[in-house]
Formats: sequence, structure tokens, C-alpha cells
Amino acid sequence: MLLLDEPVSGLDPIARMQFREIIKVLQEAGMTILISSHVLSDLAQLCTSIGIMELGYLVESASLQQLYQRLSRQQIFISTLGELDALKTQLNNHPLVEDWEILSGQERVSVYFSGTQQDCALLLRSLILSGIPLTEFHCTQEDLESIFLKLGHKQAS
Repeated sequence: MLLLDEPVSGLDPIARMQFREIIKVLQEAGMTILISSHVLSDLAQLCTSIGIMELGYLVESASLQQLYQRLSRQQIFISTLGELDALKTQLNNHPLVEDWEILSGQERVSVYFSGTQQDCALLLRSLILSGIPLTEFHCTQEDLESIFLKLGHKQAS
């Protein structure tokens, strides 16, 4: 078992990449590695399971995959050539669109979407068929930092 506390603190990008490769080799060799860190993007790349602590209490413990499935919402970024009203109408009428917001100063919208990847593809198809000139359609999941902030917010409530 290997116990590491803030192992990438102070490392430059090349050293961080090398560190990740070393950890992967050790994992493949069957070593159990426990990492304590506040750099959540690194943990998301390295870990298979995660425990999230807030104010000294364990507020979540699960596999990373389970955590993403339960707590991470799918987000879609959509840009259009000046057809925001038509886009807003389509989004308001779609049953899997949970919420959306126009990103300031842009013809770009951030959409929270509760569907699958296939549903995402169907949304894209319906927007294209409705004649909206799209310049971007990018699906992504909320990251580990967003999940942590949600869990911390639950504790504070």
C-alpha cells in the first residue's frame, strides 16, 4: 500500500504527467494507492474510487464511475449564428432539457441535459432539422470539482 499526501504539489506539468504514468504502472501491478489531495482534476485522472471530506467528515465514498452517474449532470454547449430565439424555443420545448443559460456576450448557450448520448444526438438532429445554423454542439459531463461543490453545499444547507 502506498499513501501519498498532495503528491503533485509544486510539480511542473511534465513532472505531473510523469507522476500519473508512474501511478498507472503501480496500479496495474496491483498496488493499492491512497492519495490525499485538493487538486480534484488530478484525482479524476488517477483514481478508481474516491472519498470526499468536508469539514473533517466523510460526505461521500464511492467508485468514481458511480459518483459521476449519480451526481454529474450532462452539459451541452451550443453556439449559433444569431438564431438565439429559435434555439431558445427548441430548448424550452425539449423534455430532456433541464435548464439552460445564455453565456454572456455570446451567441452561445449552456444546456443542462438529462438524456443519454443517444438523446444528445437526437437533440442535435432536431436542432439541425429546425434550420438553426449551429457552429458548436459540445456534450460534456460536470467535473469532479462541481460534484464536490454540490456535496459541500448539501452539508451547509
